[in-house]
Amino acid sequence: MTKNSKSVTAVGTVVVTILLIIITSSFYQTLEFSDGWERGALGYKRGGLLSGFISERQLFANSRLNVNVWHGFNSIVLKTPFPLKDYDILFDSTVGNGSYFYVFLTEKTGYSIGLRISRNNTYPPIFFVSDLEGKFIVKKNIDYKFSEESKIRIKLTKSEVLLYSNNELYGVITVPEKFLKDNVRFSFKGGPDEIGDVYIDNFKISKKNILVFDDNFSSVHSWKSLSIGFLLLSFFLLVFYFVSISSTLYFGGLIIFLTIGFYIDHDFIAPRYFDLTNVFINFHERHKEIIAKDLDTILAEEGINKRHKSKKMVCFIGGSKTLGVGANRESDTWFKQVERYMNSDKSLASKYSMKNLGVAASSSQNMKDYYQKIIKSLQPQIVVFLVGINDHNKDEQLSTNISSFTKYNDNNGIRTILIPELMHYNIIYNTIPYSVEVLRSIANKYDSVDSWSFVSEFMKSETYDSGLLWSDWIHFSSYGQSVFAQNLWNRLQPELLINR
Repeated sequence: MTKNSKSVTAVGTVVVTILLIIITSSFYQTLEFSDGWERGALGYKRGGLLSGFISERQLFANSRLNVNVWHGFNSIVLKTPFPLKDYDILFDSTVGNGSYFYVFLTEKTGYSIGLRISRNNTYPPIFFVSDLEGKFIVKKNIDYKFSEESKIRIKLTKSEVLLYSNNELYGVITVPEKFLKDNVRFSFKGGPDEIGDVYIDNFKISKKNILVFDDNFSSVHSWKSLSIGFLLLSFFLLVFYFVSISSTLYFGGLIIFLTIGFYIDHDFIAPRYFDLTNVFINFHERHKEIIAKDLDTILAEEGINKRHKSKKMVCFIGGSKTLGVGANRESDTWFKQVERYMNSDKSLASKYSMKNLGVAASSSQNMKDYYQKIIKSLQPQIVVFLVGINDHNKDEQLSTNISSFTKYNDNNGIRTILIPELMHYNIIYNTIPYSVEVLRSIANKYDSVDSWSFVSEFMKSETYDSGLLWSDWIHFSSYGQSVFAQNLWNRLQPELLINR
């Protein structure tokens, strides 16, 4: 190849490569750098657990907002609050059959008025008022059949909310007086992603026909993806220029590399725990470091807190659900609520203390790295495991590890309670978590071990649609934590009374 022809080929390669990178980066449209929106309901977090939804590339579909992606139940909030009167809120919605989503107006105390816009018979359209935990304190069905594509208008007057769909008035709601006193924040919250997508577009807020805010959710590219793209461009151009390879091999390799990069970003970067370096670090080794730090903290706290030494201890072990991630604040977590239930009974409070040993993202395999060490140090009378989700349907792994823990406990006179973790799709599809049978079979081998499942309690319709139970697809909201705490305490209290 002559020098001139090689230069022409190089220019052509640059052009085609740039086009490929632009196409690939279009998959990475995000709200990460939006001036108007922020991630809603981050809530209590510990152990580095953060939400990836606001920067997740799945957020958009054809330059629309999709609130049902990233496993569902996501929320985004307008950064700027506004008074709840004389405003019009307009947006286009596309709601698949069986899907639904929520619209909120939240005042500063955390109370909200909202709508469920739905094409789901089980969870129909409603107007509601929810408390700061997410429990519905007012709930009214809306007798209206939404079409797949609707132009939604919410007109706020001095004392009422007027609801329109495709220019048809379908509801007039009297606004509770407390919402008229302060500014409110607007937010969307998605439903479960398994049912279908929900798209929002052409969002506008106006006051007396003067536009205050608008967003058509057009393409906003993540700087991360563009940076990765141009690094790839530089690398492949160097390879092409200095190494004699064919154009077919070059572009084939580039497409494969971009595709792999797309999924690497999905599995390792975009989710909650990782930065770019984690692509090249073995997860288990990295997690052992996190566990070691948390373990040192727990043991240091225990050394300081001498009051535990004269009491029987109840330890709770698991992952982020054990920590209570998803609650608005630490005091809302199910663990803190159960602890308050116990402390309200003076006879139990004088005999027992409780310790939360949850480590974010911990599986039964990770627990092997610290279980016996921490149990030997703390010497609890009762150990409660919440497990299943982070073992990712690996029945043999879960069975082997939990069996070893329960055998150790049984040999050392420790009472063990196994609780399979519940996920939102167990409710939606009326399915039993795979871990129920695994844990039940282990419990049947020992007199000192029980398996408690709370699936039936959550599957009751009066419970499931009594408020917003989920902060995301795995974690309970503050209200969900309250429901779980009450059900857990109903079973744990008799256990403590027997053992005291």
